[in-house]
Amino acid sequence: MPAPPFAQRLARPDTVKYATRWGFEVHPNSWDPVSLAGVAKTGATFVRMDLARDWVIESNGTFDWSIYDAFVTAAHANGLGILFVGPYLYAGFSSPSQYVAFLTAAATRYRGRGIMYELGPNEPDAPQNGIWLTPAQYAALAIPAADAIKRIDPTALTISAGPVTFDFPWDSALAAAGVQKHVDAIGTHLYYTTPAALRADLVELSAIFGGTRPVYVTEFGATSATLSLQMMQAAQWYVPLYNVYEYQDESSGDGFGMLTFTGTPRPVLAQVEAIMRQSWHCIASYRAGAPDVRCPRNLLTR
Repeated sequence: MPAPPFAQRLARPDTVKYATRWGFEVHPNSWDPVSLAGVAKTGATFVRMDLARDWVIESNGTFDWSIYDAFVTAAHANGLGILFVGPYLYAGFSSPSQYVAFLTAAATRYRGRGIMYELGPNEPDAPQNGIWLTPAQYAALAIPAADAIKRIDPTALTISAGPVTFDFPWDSALAAAGVQKHVDAIGTHLYYTTPAALRADLVELSAIFGGTRPVYVTEFGATSATLSLQMMQAAQWYVPLYNVYEYQDESSGDGFGMLTFTGTPRPVLAQVEAIMRQSWHCIASYRAGAPDVRCPRNLLTR
């Protein structure tokens, strides 16, 4: 018997639950093989990174993928999947067709590598360097980009860009534009909500998009260790994918990372690892055909 749609599954605690796949944010200008090895040890199964135009396109218009080639190779060597987000519109694109062409080139480059694409710009409902998108403007980018990626690489997974929070009027307009018919999952970020409200927010968001697509938490981070842990615990078993922002501070004084800018682990890292490893243990026990009795019943591991 197939699992019920996402919204029904959240609303009925007796039905199938998700074995949450956890990931960490890393950055094009600061990742290295050591940090990816550290991510892999936590129990995370993927890393999220900006797919930035200015790291790829040379001044003469040619493509240089060397930074991302090295990243993809190193991530896969550590057993990590990849979630690319972006690119940002203000980084040199003069038209939607250029945006789609850039993602088409990326999908061609990494065809068959199991890449997930969150169709940016990141947080399109919020100002980004003075630019933000209406739902109609975002749909005009995301729909052709998602279709182009799937034509090139049917194995790729496409996700709508996560708004900064549960922006239900924005999401409703996006659903009316039909984005959910072209992507594999709906993305959201969890800023400005609370752990107590999370489950109800997820149900409402899924219902807006017809309940046929899972909701992925593609970003949440906090400088408060308590809030970070509470949000992860509220989401565990109820979302298939959750990205923690971030593994290591991008700059001094950042404060979101599990590690400081200089690489010193913060105390919260051990507690985050415990949550991630619990999910991975349950996934492994189910796939081995011997579910651990300490894991939720009816766990969906895909």
